[in-house]
Amino acid sequence: MLAAILAAVFSTFGPVGQDASSLYVADQGSVVRVDKENLTRTSLTATTSRRIAAIDIDGDRVLYATAAAPRCEPYEVFPGNSAYHGHKCTWIDADATHELRSVPVTGGEGVALVEHSRGITEIAHDGDWTYWIEQATAEAARDGRLLRRRKVDGFVQLMADGLDVSPENQHPFVLQEDAVCVVSGALLLRISKFGGIARAVADVNSQSSIAGGENLVYFVQQTRVYQFDSRTAVVSPIAFPYTGVGLSYPLSILGIAGSRAVVTENVTSYHYESHIWFAADLCAQSVVTMGGVGNDNYNGYFIPPLSEPGIAIDSDRIYMSDSRVSIFYISPDCRRRHTSRR
Repeated sequence: MLAAILAAVFSTFGPVGQDASSLYVADQGSVVRVDKENLTRTSLTATTSRRIAAIDIDGDRVLYATAAAPRCEPYEVFPGNSAYHGHKCTWIDADATHELRSVPVTGGEGVALVEHSRGITEIAHDGDWTYWIEQATAEAARDGRLLRRRKVDGFVQLMADGLDVSPENQHPFVLQEDAVCVVSGALLLRISKFGGIARAVADVNSQSSIAGGENLVYFVQQTRVYQFDSRTAVVSPIAFPYTGVGLSYPLSILGIAGSRAVVTENVTSYHYESHIWFAADLCAQSVVTMGGVGNDNYNGYFIPPLSEPGIAIDSDRIYMSDSRVSIFYISPDCRRRHTSRR
């Protein structure tokens, strides 16, 4: 299993893309290029008031798109008692006026590749097509769509509709060699690039993010991490390290490349609940905590939507971005020892 993982080089999650030398992140309504070595920043696009929800790098072009944004307001669980609060969240800016745009990696004039979308939450590409997910219009609405655009002539094809894809899921699909795997509600679907109906291959944690590429997809089912191999159609659990803090279990896979992975873990302790993001070395079975967010029972254990930061993994480092970019190193010794045996 690790030999297949080690073949991967890049992985991204959320509104961040990368190539060998740079990261491309959403920052204050614009796409910014960040040099991986010295972290210098260059703004590439004009500022938008909309949420930049997805970024992908295709050669010398940056592809980016916008989607609905959350608005959350607290309320008193027991009117007149200000000690206990709940939170109600709605998705705003969900009209069919979003776009998928392309701009050079050096900046300059951008062009719209897709217009009149209800919101695009992830983008990917292969040699011939650009792929994207349009979110469902409401919780469990099941009107999300997977589409693709042919690069040579701009032809747009609907690959699947009737999908239950939340705008909160920042990594709902994985592009493979001959298919696209999509999280729809609590199912992992496999959609062939060559046509046919979507096929359910496994149960997943509802609306959880997945990661992978080529022939392998990694996902969370209940409290374990699993691997789906499209070559054999086999789903199997994999050894995965955890932080071991409190009562904890994985929620989503934020990225996986080489022997490195990033995961969101739910941690419950006393009257407090949190989501922790940690980097895992799958070869050494070690972890490094990267951050997190949480709340207590007085605030209904409220975890804001879109709490996870953008994540990028390459062959040497793991990057975390929000309004900044940080670098987290994991010892490559185990990866090198394993690689030397191949």
